[in-house]
Amino acid sequence: MVLLEAMQAGLPVVTTRGGARPEIITDGVNGLLANEQDPVDLAAKLLQLAGDTALRDRMAQANRERFAREFTHEQYGRRMIAALEAALR
Repeated sequence: MVLLEAMQAGLPVVTTRGGARPEIITDGVNGLLANEQDPVDLAAKLLQLAGDTALRDRMAQANRERFAREFTHEQYGRRMIAALEAALR
């Protein structure tokens, strides 16, 4: 949820590569992905984002657009209806 909340707010994201996070965050597009259990890599990603205003702005815009396109309540509802209809067939 935190990733989606950040996207909705138009914030760039730094997170680790584990779990489903790479399905939501595309490295270098709408956030930066650090290696899991690698504090040096995480710190490097944070410093990269902190030092590059243009990168932050591009990622923020990408997150606003992707959230509006894929993660609104309406989009979620459409996916749920489609899944339920498929299950009923």
